[in-house]
Amino acid sequence: MSDLTEREVEVVRLRDEEKLVWREIAERLGTSKGAVNSSYREALKKRDRAANPQTQKSEIKVRADTVEVKRPDETAELLDIALEPFKSIGAAAEACGFPPSTAKRLMKRMAARYKPLHDAVRKIKDEDMTLLLEDRAHRCITYIDDFNMAGAGVRDLAVSAGVMIDKARLLKGEPTNIMRVQDIKELDELGKMLNAEMKRRGLLIDVTPEKADTAQESGGS
Repeated sequence: MSDLTEREVEVVRLRDEEKLVWREIAERLGTSKGAVNSSYREALKKRDRAANPQTQKSEIKVRADTVEVKRPDETAELLDIALEPFKSIGAAAEACGFPPSTAKRLMKRMAARYKPLHDAVRKIKDEDMTLLLEDRAHRCITYIDDFNMAGAGVRDLAVSAGVMIDKARLLKGEPTNIMRVQDIKELDELGKMLNAEMKRRGLLIDVTPEKADTAQESGGS
């Protein structure tokens, strides 16, 4: 990838090897997240062209009057914001000074012309957000010590305990919803009605029924 600039090489190294997020890379290089994101996308694009020479020959020509040509920096910033999880194109347009209709057309063009790259950047941003949420969740959990719990209300403690128990059960691959015995009985009756209707229509469900362990499902009661 000899055609990459020094900045692009450094951005790729920091992102792929050191696993830094956009904010950290921007701080390291003394630039904006949008510029970093743009450099990384361009590096991926060059790498893709090097691996698939035919791509460069069939690449769609970009008109000289398009907003991405006339305002490349603002376009990079718009793409950076719009691809963030929980961010709308309208919010990105307002932040970058674009009319909402222009921003929507731009995002549509980018998704159509550079779909693999578009999807790769969105995936990276989703992973960044997941790591950030996990970090904040860990900080919240470690903050809940005896002193803070002593000052919390009963309702807050009950909600926090319920959420953490649910997440712990998910991590262990256990169900987070305990069914009541009455619910199981209702489902059993519904199954019988469904089976009767299927037989009436001449259809067959090839399933071997198993009796549910209601004592275990109801918490041993």
